[in-house]
Amino acid sequence: MRRNEKGKELEMTLIDLSFTIEEGMPVYPGDVQTKIRKLSEPQIIEAGCVAHNITMSLHAGTHIESSAHSIPGGKMLSEYPLKIFIIPFAKNMCEELIPNG
Repeated sequence: MRRNEKGKELEMTLIDLSFTIEEGMPVYPGDVQTKIRKLSEPQIIEAGCVAHNITMSLHAGTHIESSAHSIPGGKMLSEYPLKIFIIPFAKNMCEELIPNG
């Protein structure tokens, strides 16, 4: 739990900024477009399941590049602790950026 300068506990809400994976989503220029196909193989249907095949670029939608992407010997994303991707954003900062929002 985070605390303010007076020691009071602060409530933190996580906001997911991820794009939805869907056909027509933004992709890096020149990369393949995202395609989603519902599978209709008999064994899937007979089992009562719904399954899809998704074809997409690794640079589609929301993603993070690790240093290993462009630096030889750089870290892979799994080597970073999750907490470095969570940053505090105070309510009053939101009010300054988005008046009446």
